[in-house]
Order: sequence, then structure tokens, then C-alpha cells
Amino acid sequence: MQSNRQQIKDYIERMFGEKSEGNLVVFERDQSNRRRRHAVFPYSDREVAFDFLATQPEGLHRYLAVALHDQRAADDRTRRQDTAHTMAFLALDIDFVTGEHSAKNLPENEEQALALTEEAGLPEPTMIVHSGGGIYPIWQFDRPLLLKTSEDRSRVERLWSAWNEQARVVWERHGLQLDTIAELARVLRVPGTFNPKTKPARPVHILGEASGRTWALEQLEAVVATRLVVSSDNSQRSGEQTLADALKQEMMSDDEKASADAAGALAMVTACRFIRSCDESSDRLAEPQWKDAADILAHIPQGRRYFHMMSSRDDRYSYQQAEDKLDHASNYRPKLCATIAATNSECGGCLFREGKVIRTPVALAKTDPGLAQLQAKYVLDTKSGLFFDVLNGRDKTREDFDRSYTRDIQKNRTASIAFRNSRVSCLADEHDFLVGNDKLIAEENGIRKLNTWKDGGVVAAEGDASLWIDHLRYLLPGDSERLWLLQYLAHLVQRPADKIKSAILLQSKQGVGKNILVRAIKRMFHENDVREVYGGILGERWQAELGNVRLLALDELQIDELKTAYNRLKRWATEETQSVERKGVDAFNVRTPRGIIIMTNSDKPMAIEHDDRRLFVCKVEAPKREDSYYRHLREVGYLDESVAAFKHYLLNLDISDFDANAEPPRTGAKEELIRASAPVLEQVIVDLRDTGSAPFNSPVYLAEDVAEAVESRMRKTITVQQITPILKRLGDCKRSTKTSVPRLGRSPRGYVWAWQEVERWMNASNDDVRVALTGRDADVMSSGLMPAIAAAVQLAN
Repeated sequence: MQSNRQQIKDYIERMFGEKSEGNLVVFERDQSNRRRRHAVFPYSDREVAFDFLATQPEGLHRYLAVALHDQRAADDRTRRQDTAHTMAFLALDIDFVTGEHSAKNLPENEEQALALTEEAGLPEPTMIVHSGGGIYPIWQFDRPLLLKTSEDRSRVERLWSAWNEQARVVWERHGLQLDTIAELARVLRVPGTFNPKTKPARPVHILGEASGRTWALEQLEAVVATRLVVSSDNSQRSGEQTLADALKQEMMSDDEKASADAAGALAMVTACRFIRSCDESSDRLAEPQWKDAADILAHIPQGRRYFHMMSSRDDRYSYQQAEDKLDHASNYRPKLCATIAATNSECGGCLFREGKVIRTPVALAKTDPGLAQLQAKYVLDTKSGLFFDVLNGRDKTREDFDRSYTRDIQKNRTASIAFRNSRVSCLADEHDFLVGNDKLIAEENGIRKLNTWKDGGVVAAEGDASLWIDHLRYLLPGDSERLWLLQYLAHLVQRPADKIKSAILLQSKQGVGKNILVRAIKRMFHENDVREVYGGILGERWQAELGNVRLLALDELQIDELKTAYNRLKRWATEETQSVERKGVDAFNVRTPRGIIIMTNSDKPMAIEHDDRRLFVCKVEAPKREDSYYRHLREVGYLDESVAAFKHYLLNLDISDFDANAEPPRTGAKEELIRASAPVLEQVIVDLRDTGSAPFNSPVYLAEDVAEAVESRMRKTITVQQITPILKRLGDCKRSTKTSVPRLGRSPRGYVWAWQEVERWMNASNDDVRVALTGRDADVMSSGLMPAIAAAVQLAN
């Protein structure tokens, strides 16, 4: 790989200028993520760093820390939040679906990504770096910021967090994922180097179109001022976690005992929700919480000193009172989690307590701080080997887990092994999607199940839902079709645990707004409760992401004649569970979606069976409206009050006559799709019937006549044996006895079929059938001419 040293140099010097203080920190890793190290270069000797970055070996990833770091980082060959010394810009890390990423709900290209940043109200970036798998929009400060104190670092991190959050909200509104990178220890790829995730490796480079504008810190803060104020009001912190920050500093001590004590305390302070809340609000802590904190800290090494450090932030602090509390706490066992949770809301949803892996927060002081933070949010499903984030229900494979977190684990252990071997980690025998069950860990017949379902979304509230009702009326003007679709959605809201054993197929021209509707519905539920995936997944092997959701939205479905995919869809729509495969993971069971909506722009997205009982097919004939209509629909319809009103409408819609197990109404659009799905031979026969062409100009016919008519149309030999199964499938019936029907070139007797008024013709006399079939008068048929005609026919044969 031939790196571009000049581009590396131009980029770094553009960011930090000629005379910045601190050190450039380069982080490198191999493809397996096992070989990891830091190379640190004084900024004054940056030419050496340029050479190092430019000589990137094939297959090796090299990144540059976003900040210049101080001498402690140089001495320890590392980078941390507290070693950040100089900061030059803010950035977003936007992955594209075309890159090598585990997530697939990503923007397609830079145009879409930049349109989303504009929608988020963020200004045009100074510079845009293409990372080889996405882009980094960069907003550069007008001069590098010197971070002298923890308050300086905290100010920049708060701004960066608000910046990311401003964008993330818009990404989620569109059903997309955005990585958060708001930390001063972050690393990014460097223009002029290569991204070796793909073969061949892709160059990291600067895109041509950007504003070039630089910003004062205060100007960027003004862009997200409201979000910064909300963040400040929510946390009411002075800008630092005093005890947590102090413990991080002490972990760097050369004194092994002091470092180990600080590491244990940090594990407890960061992983225990209650202790963390005490640290974050220690300048105004209420007496009961202060006492509970003493009852815990008094029982860990150096805990007395740590308690004083935390308490001293409060103006009411008294050394002697703190000592008295500690002395009292030392005479008793550590406070139990159950006791603390009874009076402290911060403990709600605590994985350690609900998973029954610890009885007191003190147990956390015996684990690794990096590991403890993972244990606070992840559960390992031992059956599938997947690590589940209990906050959002998303999962990681062992490889993903190791790539994401091994660097945070001490003692050179991989994250997955450290997690699996720790007694403090929460393990489950399997996972399940138990809709309506509030328990995180549910035990059933001795099996310990992780419940990945979470309630959530915008709360229903009475209001004006007309925007969405009118949009549905525009899409589906027919009252009966629209009502059934609304009842389907209402059932998902009112009875989320009960599966609807049918799926909605929405056909339309592109751009009429069916996706906008689905994304509004998505906001009614927890972020992991509605999943949008590409419809082609039905024909693929890996289908794990289709399960364990309340509503599955299949977009751009077109599987044509793939019978296997159609049968899979039927199973996903009707069965309660499915066995699925995932790359690198043994097969496991998932709960099928409670409802399925399929969106397609194709007239024939798939070939469905004549007797299909599970698809409700709606064809949207409405033309596309002006762009302003859809812009208003997104801007107003996605607001909490609009979604809340629509959810309230669905919550109160009468669904007493809606049967979730029944066959959905049969629509004209479904009949069209069935006809389009039929084999060509069947389509020709149906066309003969629909147009009243012979022999279907009579309520009865001979199969031989149908074969001749079809043969004439298709210009190929057609046999009675070929068409008989089709006639039966169309509902036609053959009389049980032969009827005398003299025809030239034919046997004088044959079996007659009925396709209209079937029951009548099955029971009719032979004479009546002959009249209907031949059109001859009954007297002629019964006269003495008939034997002569029959004899003539026999002689001709």
C-alpha cells in the first residue's frame, strides 16, 4: 500500500498548526485485533510521525488520536480522557452500508449522510474525510484548544456529546444507526493512509466539497445550546465525577497496592448505578443516600478516604460527621442491594440485582473496572454465545464483543473470556422475546431466560391524529381496506403479546410515503421493537434479525418465483418460533414478529399461491404528491405529540371484530397478484374464462375443447392431462358419468365439466347438459337424426 505522506502532513498541520503542545498518539492493531499498541511522538518531532503513518504495513490498521496528549500518555504509551492536552475539532463518525460494518441500518452514501446532518441543524463541516467505509464530517476550531484542567476537558466532551446527540436523534428518526464518538481518547483514521478492512484496502482521503470555515468554541456551543442546557439541568454536575476521576488518576500510580485499590473502587463507582449517582451529585447529596454510600464504601480498601473525597464537595461537609458515619457502618455488614433499591430509584433495572449475581455493591470492588462496566449492561446467552445489551436489546457476537471491548480489559485478557469467567457476570441459558413481561431475567421450568423485550416509545396521549389518518386515507381511499389495516396496527398496540397470523403487503409507486408511515409507527415502540430490513433477506440463509420484534417491516420486497422464500414468509407469519442461523453462531430459536408489513414498488413482488390465507394485499394507486407534503409529514408527523396522538387513536380503536388468527379480507389487489403468480398455462385459461371465449362461452365444456383453445393461443401441443389440475384448482368440477356428445373427429361420449353454477350442472340431466354444451335444440337432440349423426361420426373415426 502506497500511503500519501504529504496528505498526512497537510491534514495534521492543518488541524494543530505549527506550534501546538503535546504528543501525537498513533494506535495500531492487526486484523485479528490481538496485536495492539500505541506509538507516541512529540508534536515538535511530528515529521517522524508522518513517516510512521506513511509506512503502513499491509493489513495493519493505524489510527490517530483526535487530541494531542500530555507527557503521561507518552510515558505510559497510552491515551486517556485525562491525558488529552490539545483539541482541534469536533467530528461525527458516519458509517455507510457499503462499508464493512456489523450494522446494516446505515446511510447509503455521503449525500444522504450530509443531508441528515443538515436536517439535524448542524452547520456545513469544515472538512469531510472519507474513511474507506464512511465519512468523518469535521468542524474545526479557529485555533487549537489547550485543555489545562478537568473542567476544560469536560466542557469539550459535553459539547461533543451534545453534537453527537443532535445528529443521533435524526438518524434514529430515519431508522438508522450512528456511532457515538464523543470522548477525548477517541482515535480516527488519517487522510493519506489506508483502511484495510476490505481487499483491496481503501484509501482514506479528503472529499473536495466542504465549507473550510473554522469556529470558536462558543459558536459551536451556540448551535446545540438547548441540548447543553438540558444536559446540565439533568445532571446538575460541576463538570466532573470527582471520585471517579480521582480513582482513574490513582490507578496510574507506581504503587501496585494503591493502583489495585483504586481500580476496585472505580469498578464499583462506575458500574453500580446508586454509587455512581452519589458521585455525580455528591455536592448536594441527601442524608439517606449519603448514609447508604458510607455503608458501602466503609467495606472496601481505602473506602474511608474515598468517602471523604466524595463528601468534601458538599458545603455541609464535616470531617467528623463523615467519620462517625463510617465508624457506624463498619460495625455492620455491607448494605444489601435489595435494601438500597427499596428507597433509591437509580437501582431500577440494575442487571446485577435482577440477575442475582451480587448481593451488595461491595462485590464489584473485586473486579476489573473495564469489565464491571460491561457486566452492568451485558448478559451472555450461553446457548447462542451472543452478548446482549440489556438497555436496547441489541447483541454482539463474541468476535464483535472482543473487537469492541478487549482494549478496556486489564491483564491482557480478551473481553469475552474475562466476562465468561467472572462470577459477577450475568449469564442466561437462552434468550426470548417475552412481550408484556417486565422481568429482565425470567426463570421457566428451571431455564434461565434473558427477556430481550422492553416497553418504550412515545407515550400515548390524546391529541390530533388527523395528519396520519388523512395520510392513510390518501394511500388507501377504500374504507374497508383502510379500517382493516388500522385494526392490524391497533392490535399491535393493544395486544402486543398476541401474534397476528397474517402479513400486510403494501404495493405502490415509489415515493408515496409508505415508509414514512412505518417510521412513525416505529416511534411508538422501543427502539428494538420495530425492525426495518431489506426484503431480499427472505431468500438468504442468515435470518436471525427477522425475529424477536413486535413489528417487522420488509422493504423493497421482490422475490419473484422463489418458492422457498415465499414458504419462509408464511412460516414467519404463522408460526410462533423459528430456528435461525447467524454467521459464526450455532442455530437458535427466535420469537417470530407479532406483525409483519411488507413494502414494495413491484407489481409482482413474489409468486403467491392460489389459496394463500396469510397475505392482506393493498395496492396504493395514489400518485406521488409534492415534496412539500412529505417534508411536512416528516417534520410534523415525527414530533412526539403527533406520534402520541396517533398511538392514542390506535389504543382506543375498536378491534373487537378483528381476529388475529383469521384469513385477512381478500382484496382485488390480491386476486391480481395471484393471477400474475400463476403459471403461463393457467393464465391463458383464466383469460379465456374472463373474456368468455370458447369453450367458456357456455357454463359447461369438454376438457378436450379447452386444450384445443389453449393450444391455439400458445401455439404448442397441450394435453388434457396438463390442464386438468388447473381446472380443478380453479374450482371447476367434472361430471361423474359420460355424456353422449357427437362431434366430428371425437368419441361420441365424453366427460363434461362445469365452471358456472357448478352444483346445478352436476345434478342436471344428460339432455340438459347436451343442450348447454352444443347449443342444439332439445327436440333435435332427441329426434331420430341423432343416431345417424353418431353413426357418421363413428364411420369417420
